[in-house]
Amino acid sequence: MKNTLSLFLPALILLSCSASRETSYKITLESSQWIADSLDGKKVSLSGSSEITLEFDKPNGKVHGFAGCNRYSGNYSVNNENIKFSDISSTDAYCSDYDTETKFLRILLTSDRYSLTSAFLKIYSSGKLVIVLRKRK
Repeated sequence: MKNTLSLFLPALILLSCSASRETSYKITLESSQWIADSLDGKKVSLSGSSEITLEFDKPNGKVHGFAGCNRYSGNYSVNNENIKFSDISSTDAYCSDYDTETKFLRILLTSDRYSLTSAFLKIYSSGKLVIVLRKRK
């Protein structure tokens, strides 16, 4: 019995240590670059290999990314699950994805809540899911 316990005790200690490491990492808005998968329930499809991206700079309350044709930046604030984007501005080049870009930026400005999982950031406006973004791997 003593030999059996001495074999299993180190394994149990190793398992408990690795489990605590896994749970200590918390997913945050700032932990990744986010890529838009859908806007208003429709899959995002841009020309070429472009992607709509969203990145958060928590210390400065800033947000920035690529909206389909242009780079953009602005401000954001979070209070629990509530989120507000403001003062969004972008460069002004036209491309075939301009309508999608305009829609994305407009939706950001009307957003009011978010939810976060290990793989997805979901943004809502008045209770409706309006943007689904996936975490860049």
